[in-house]
Amino acid sequence: MPAVCVIAISLPFQRDPVSVIPHLCFVQSVLYHVGPSTHVLATLVALAFEGPRWQTNMMNLKSKYFDMIRAERRRETVADHTPRCDWPDCSDAAPHPAPAGPREAGRRHFCREHITRYNMSYDFFEGMSAEDVEQYRTGATTGHRPTWSLGARRGAQGSWQFEDPLEIMTHAGPVAGETVRGRRVSTGQKRALDILDLDAAATAEDVRGAFKSLVKKLHPDANGGDRKHEERLQRVIKAHEYLKASGFC
Repeated sequence: MPAVCVIAISLPFQRDPVSVIPHLCFVQSVLYHVGPSTHVLATLVALAFEGPRWQTNMMNLKSKYFDMIRAERRRETVADHTPRCDWPDCSDAAPHPAPAGPREAGRRHFCREHITRYNMSYDFFEGMSAEDVEQYRTGATTGHRPTWSLGARRGAQGSWQFEDPLEIMTHAGPVAGETVRGRRVSTGQKRALDILDLDAAATAEDVRGAFKSLVKKLHPDANGGDRKHEERLQRVIKAHEYLKASGFC
């Protein structure tokens, strides 16, 4: 019958469970050096002296001190496997992936703060002229609705002078530019139509049909969960939003 080694440790348990941790480490070290051939029964006796008598106290493994230790270890494990933030001068954990960009391959990862800033800076109008971008920004102040200037004796001239940054309405007098079916198509609208595989002659119904078809085709659910078309899908969605906001459809 194998020998049994009984280790008894007597220590004051001064209402502080953390104070017994060094003693537990000592017990573990002793058990390790005894060897596998000996069955070791380790008995830890914690005694606290209060007044005239001794009392036996058992260590509470559900103590908040042990909870903090376990929680800290879990957080460290998760953080070790989380990529770092790709934002300049930031090394926080980055659990949020995002497309790298229109001209870049792969994906980037950002922390919670910088994923919001990255999404806001994603430029649908990249490659467009400064004039087209400025027209869209100017129109945004009025919700892309047409405006006109009101002044003295405007009615006597027999015409309204419209201020139309997005060229939605027809200007009074001859205007240079492309007109299809009596409707002017701006550079921004033509660019959005190109993304939807349409030309300037497309109707509002054509835009809606092309948008629905492309969303079904490019969505990850239609590609077995593959997200390789996610970047183009985002461009299709923004192109459709632009055409709606500019009054094309």
